[in-house]
Amino acid sequence: MQQQVGAADPVTVVVSRRVRPEDAGRFERWADDAIEVARRWPGFLGASVLRPGRGDGDHHLVYRFDSAHTLGAWEDSPERAALLGRLAPFVLADRAQRVTGLEAWFELPGRPGLAAPPRWKQALLTVVAVLPLQMLFAWLVAPHLHHLVVRSLVLTLALVGLMTWVVMPWLTARVRRWLYPRER
Repeated sequence: MQQQVGAADPVTVVVSRRVRPEDAGRFERWADDAIEVARRWPGFLGASVLRPGRGDGDHHLVYRFDSAHTLGAWEDSPERAALLGRLAPFVLADRAQRVTGLEAWFELPGRPGLAAPPRWKQALLTVVAVLPLQMLFAWLVAPHLHHLVVRSLVLTLALVGLMTWVVMPWLTARVRRWLYPRER
């Protein structure tokens, strides 16, 4: 069952494209042009290009819109159609994934595209993960940081980093039967 995206929820789209190695430069220029055109589109919140790593030939274009409605308008636009027409000759394959809210924290390794769990489960598990981290930070680190802005910045960076790359991948794998009961 696919989760419904609210009209006001920001939407992040990750498009992965396999490009012939000899066309990587062309793709980079195309991606810069595409971002520049999208930047002028209503509801556009930002974009970035992730270049292939070693052993990975995929280029990833990550872009974000303020709602599913503005994203849909962009995706149906003649401007985007023209950009995609320029891209077709040098792309071997592509795939896209949309993510709203906290869903990115709940993706199971090796199972991309699996529908996100219900939002109440996402919220509950996020609280279970954040509360001990925040308490640990308040006990160990906060007493040594007296400036409110510095303390807030360090807490935010630590929580987001730990939640994204350590805690949520570990925790999601441990409770996946509860998160995804139909996947048993």
